[in-house]
Amino acid sequence: MLKLFYYGTRFDAFSIVVCNILFIVISLLPFVFANNVWLQKINNFLFLLFNSVFLLTNCIDFGYYPFIRKRSTFDTLNQLFGGK
Repeated sequence: MLKLFYYGTRFDAFSIVVCNILFIVISLLPFVFANNVWLQKINNFLFLLFNSVFLLTNCIDFGYYPFIRKRSTFDTLNQLFGGK
């Protein structure tokens, strides 16, 4: 059971990092202009935008799961957008 928790936590941490990689990189810029107000506003907007998209996708999956009895995958996107 602990092994499952470990791998689940590892997957979740990786997902959070991937979702926020642009925010993390901009936040860690060592330049003088990195503390400008306009860059901080852009950074905050990117944080809200990307996290909102990923959170919305997860919320849609909560409603979609009871119908197909599996989590949404790339196959779902192929169905929606007419992929091969």
